[in-house]
Amino acid sequence: MSTDPAGLDTTLLRSHLRTAAPHLFDGPLTARLISGGRSNLTYGVTTAGGNSSCGDHRSDTC
Repeated sequence: MSTDPAGLDTTLLRSHLRTAAPHLFDGPLTARLISGGRSNLTYGVTTAGGNSSCGDHRSDTC
C-alpha cells in the first residue's frame, strides 16, 4: 500500500531530486497534499534531514 498523496509518486520525485538537486536530497521523502489549491495540486515535501519545500512557492503553509 502506497503512502504517497494522490497525484504524487515520491519514488519518481526522489529519483529526479538525486539528479537535478543532489544538494537538497538527503534520504527518504515524506509528502502531504496542501489543501486550498485551485488549478494545480500543491504538496509539502520534507526530507529525512528536515529540509522542506512546497510545490507552490507562493504558499506560506508549508
